[in-house]
Amino acid sequence: MEENKPKSLKLIEFLKKFLIAYICLTGLVPVLNWSQDVFGIGNTGLGTSFTASLSLDVLKTLGFGQRVTGWFVDSIGSGIFIIILISLHKLLELIRQGQPFSKASISLYEKIARFYFFSIIYEPLSKMAMSFITTWHLPVGHRTISITFGTDNINSILLALCLYLIIFLIKQAHQISEEQSMVI
Repeated sequence: MEENKPKSLKLIEFLKKFLIAYICLTGLVPVLNWSQDVFGIGNTGLGTSFTASLSLDVLKTLGFGQRVTGWFVDSIGSGIFIIILISLHKLLELIRQGQPFSKASISLYEKIARFYFFSIIYEPLSKMAMSFITTWHLPVGHRTISITFGTDNINSILLALCLYLIIFLIKQAHQISEEQSMVI
């Protein structure tokens, strides 16, 4: 068993370093997404990895206000995801210290689940706002607002509810464990 422990600690350390890099990348993506023509990455093929729904042609037609608004809407979603990643980083540190079921860990589990649920709810709202932002400059009759809500959203909501259930069970088990440790 002791033989596996250093490997698991190495894995946790690797994951923590990976999360730090991923947090930085997640914060950078909205900036690159909304200013790809300014940085010149739109024509390199690199821009396609940053944009799923925003082409360079559409971006060039947008005014400064639309870009800032789009960046802001994009950044809210990224900010929610960054909170999840930071909480996961803190949770990995607690697990490394041998405290996977402490009150602090359970609090982080709850925070991760809560912000995951927020991100699920925010995604269709964000897509709706993006459709409006990217077509606002078009003449009347060509502007669109699209609302998408499909099985992926429902599956994500069900997953979030399962996470809440698991966290509730962990919290109850921790509470029972604390009560039993006080009884002699």
